Amino acid sequence: MDSEVTMTIAGSVVVVCQLLKSVGVTGKWALLVAALLSLLGTVFVAWAAADFGRATAVRYLIGWTSILSSAAGVFGLINSAPEAVTTLKGGVKGAAANVFNAVKGE
Repeated sequence: MDSEVTMTIAGSVVVVCQLLKSVGVTGKWALLVAALLSLLGTVFVAWAAADFGRATAVRYLIGWTSILSSAAGVFGLINSAPEAVTTLKGGVKGAAANVFNAVKGE
């Protein structure tokens, strides 16, 4: 994926994420929504280009991560990613909870 296509898809995904955020998608679903929408945009570009070779797979991966980082910024996930992942996994228990809470400032 070249940079122009990556930025175009990132812009579209960011707009959809902003719309979803305005209707209440937050918290543990935000990371999943951003990842899935980014993946959908990347797959659509790959399908439109009809190029699924090994040589281009890395370019699609790099494009997906660029799009995901843009989409994650809408939900503020860059700063809250560890907490969002922990929430998706069902929380932290035991000694790890003490470290997690100390990092969070509780």
